[in-house]
Amino acid sequence: MESEAHGVAVENNHGWGGAMTEQGEQVGKSIKAKLEEQLRCYAVIHELSRRQKEMLDHGDTAVLMGLLAKKQKFVTRIDLLQGELQKLRQDWDGVKDAAPTALKSELRTLTGKIARVLEETVDLEKQNIDIAESRQKEIKQKMRDMQAGKQAISGYLAAGRPAGARYMDRKM
Repeated sequence: MESEAHGVAVENNHGWGGAMTEQGEQVGKSIKAKLEEQLRCYAVIHELSRRQKEMLDHGDTAVLMGLLAKKQKFVTRIDLLQGELQKLRQDWDGVKDAAPTALKSELRTLTGKIARVLEETVDLEKQNIDIAESRQKEIKQKMRDMQAGKQAISGYLAAGRPAGARYMDRKM
């Protein structure tokens, strides 16, 4: 049995009629809206990750901290959307067969786009982690070098040294 919904033929093997088709379309549209918002959030996170890489390359920690705070806000929003989508998907399981084919196709397209943006973002984040770890190693080495220098200076200036040697070094 097939029915017509907004000019699109919808397969309806369950005999539920128009009410189920409308419910399927309504749930599908709600899912679509949440997925579109989720995609926008992931796109912003991707851009922030790209900017984060630039800040890591340039060592601009002040801007970097601001970017991380912004990213966290979008991650929090995505978590909320994910919870909302989880509830909608439970409803969707019961009505998806009655939803318009075009809507189902749009949902698949959106989830594909989200997957691609997420994959690209994960790759960027891996690069960011590598850069951050490299910077951390550089800083640790500089700190060890500074500590060694301080120890050399404090050893030289130790009270047990003869005053004449310190005086001679100052004169030279």
